[in-house]
Amino acid sequence: MFVCLCNGYTDSQIREAAAGCAGAVDCVYEHLGAAPRCRSCVEMAGEIIADYRRTTAAVPASLTACPGAPATRGSFARRG
Repeated sequence: MFVCLCNGYTDSQIREAAAGCAGAVDCVYEHLGAAPRCRSCVEMAGEIIADYRRTTAAVPASLTACPGAPATRGSFARRG
């Protein structure tokens, strides 16, 4: 299903990107190649990432958070 209509990202793409990035939503989007635009997808994308990480046990230790990306979903602010 489509999660981000602005960038055309699906839940599958978000899960796949989460496998290669230890950060939160902004990091996963950076991994996909484009930042969230209107940010209406951020909450759902965060839930998909959290669910993916819960069901796959853990993020590999070799991955690090993207520079400048918030560490938690709760810290996302709407960008102007």
